[in-house]
Order: sequence, then structure tokens, then C-alpha cells
Amino acid sequence: MTVHGNTPGHDIPNPPPARFALLFRLPAFAACVTFVIALAAVLGTWRIVHEQLQHGALARFEWRAAQTTVDLRNKLGACEEILRGASGLIAVAQAMTPPPDATGAPLSRETWRSYVAHLDLDAKQPAVRALGYATAQAASMVRVASEIKADSMPDAKAVTGGSAPESALAPVTLMYPPRSDAAPLAYDLGRDPSRRGALLRAADTGQPALIARPIAFDTRADANRARFELYLPVYRSASLPATKEARRADIAGFVVAHLDADWLLSSLEVHERNIDLQAYAGSPASLLFTTSDAADGTPAQVLFNRTETLRFGGEPLTLIYTTGDRYLGAGDTLSTSVILALGVLASAFMAALVFLITRAREQS
Repeated sequence: MTVHGNTPGHDIPNPPPARFALLFRLPAFAACVTFVIALAAVLGTWRIVHEQLQHGALARFEWRAAQTTVDLRNKLGACEEILRGASGLIAVAQAMTPPPDATGAPLSRETWRSYVAHLDLDAKQPAVRALGYATAQAASMVRVASEIKADSMPDAKAVTGGSAPESALAPVTLMYPPRSDAAPLAYDLGRDPSRRGALLRAADTGQPALIARPIAFDTRADANRARFELYLPVYRSASLPATKEARRADIAGFVVAHLDADWLLSSLEVHERNIDLQAYAGSPASLLFTTSDAADGTPAQVLFNRTETLRFGGEPLTLIYTTGDRYLGAGDTLSTSVILALGVLASAFMAALVFLITRAREQS
């Protein structure tokens, strides 16, 4: 006897409903599925390309920032070479007869004017606004050091202070060309609290000392304009004394350079490459220069940023480089936009092609 029916425990899978099979055969549905799959692939590719281009843009940005810092160091180094040349002239003059000029300078003002004029600073080194010399003695450095200590200890300054006239510590005896932002003749740099620290640092190390944003000599000058001053010590001995005490005792004076920091910073190549620069100096840090239009120097929108610290002449300069979305790179943005647009068009074309093929099969 044959028994027809299902054996218990052996279920036969049900076929998919006919409506789903019919749905897959609809041209519109097939076209939509094709478009979604193709678009997902396009978006994935676009995202990968976008991230790679962004990584490339970041690498270029950081390279440009580092190169700009090196460029600024080189420009300051070129200014230092001007000082070293002048110090060599003064050192030679000290060893010659007749004795120094009546002002205490080893050169006459006419000789100094002729020397600086032959340097042609305006054409060859526009960053150097004026070049001068300030005389000094061993006792002057002792007094400068004590004045710095008194500045940090007001009580001690009140005890040691007096009303008797005091001799000059580091008076400017040579300066050319005369400018409103350069130290006038007879100005005592050693008595200036904003400058004597750099003088002592130069005398003790035998290296250039930089001041960022010193107090202007002329009150009518633009207080917001960035200025640098660079000091290089000149010793009586032909060789650099070995110790700090020996250097102070052997000091003869300082070559002084007044630098146009605004020109130095604005001439950097970074400004042609769509990167904003903010330069800070001092403690607490004060803004020296910015290429941003914002009031505080900070761009409203920042995509990449990098901070570099340049120490030159004992003065740390903080350089902050920033760039926004608009500076990501027109070529990079165009590339990603083209990839996305072509991908969407290709997805639409594939969907239309599937639609036509499916409809043709359905009609046949």
C-alpha cells in the first residue's frame, strides 16, 4: 500500500512568494538596485580618493611651513652676516693708530657713513634699516647686570638708587642712516630696561642677541609695526674669551642693527601659497605679525595648523601656520568633485542600461 504525504520531521522548504520573483523582474526595480550598488561603490572610491588627497595636502602644507621657518632663519642669518662684517671693521680699527675718535668710537662718523653707504642696504638687504655701534666697558657690563637684578628686585633698586648723575653704560656713538626707528646718537642702550638684557646676553655669550618688538625710540612711530634689534659684541682681544667673566671684562662695544621685522615676515614665500602666518614673541607672547584679516590674527576656519619655534639670538619666535577649507587646493577639490560627478553619471547610465535590458526581456 502506497502512502502519500509528508514524512514527519522532513519539511520541504517553501518557494519564495511569487510577488518577490516578479518584483526582481520589474525593470524599474532592477534599475534602482543597480543604481544603489553602483553609487555605493562610487562613494567608497570617492571617499578613499578624498582622504588620500587630503593627506597629500597636509604633507604639502607641513613641508611649506617647515621651509618657511628655514627661510626666515636664513634671512636673519643674512642680517647677522652684515653685523659680523661691521664688527670685523671695528676690530681692525681698534688695533690701529691714531687712538679712537673723540666720541669713544674706533671709527669716525664719516668713515662709518661711507662704509654703510657702500653696503647699499636698501637694495641688497632691505631688512636692515640702520647699522650702528655702541661703546661699552667692563664696568658697564657690571652695572648693566646689577640694573637687571634691581629690575627684578624693586626693593634692592630702591636701596641702591641715588640722585647723583651716572656715566653712560652703552651709548650709541655711530648710526647710519639716521631714521626715526633707529637709536639716536648718544642714546644709552644700557640704561634702557627693554634692551639691556639683550646687551648682557650678547656680551656673555659672544653671539648675536635679538630683541623682538623693542620700545620705539620715537613716540610718533607706529607702535604696531614689528621691529627687531640685533646686537653683536665686539671684544678688545682678537679671539673670543673663554669664560663669561672674561668676556664681560674684555667687552669693547656692540654693533647694532635695526631690522624691519614686518618686511622680513611679509617677504616669506608662504604668503604666495595660501597659508596664513601668525608670528608671536616674548613672554607672555604678543602678536608680531599676521597675514589673516581677523582682529586677533586667527583665521575663522582652520583645516590644518602647524606650530614652529624659531630661536635666533636667544629670542624664541613662535610661528603658527594655518590653512582653511578654501586653501585645501583648487586642484584637489576639482579632482574629487569630478570623480563624484562622473561616478553618479556612470551609476545612472548603468541603471538606465539595466532598465532597458530588463524591459526588453519582459516584452519578449
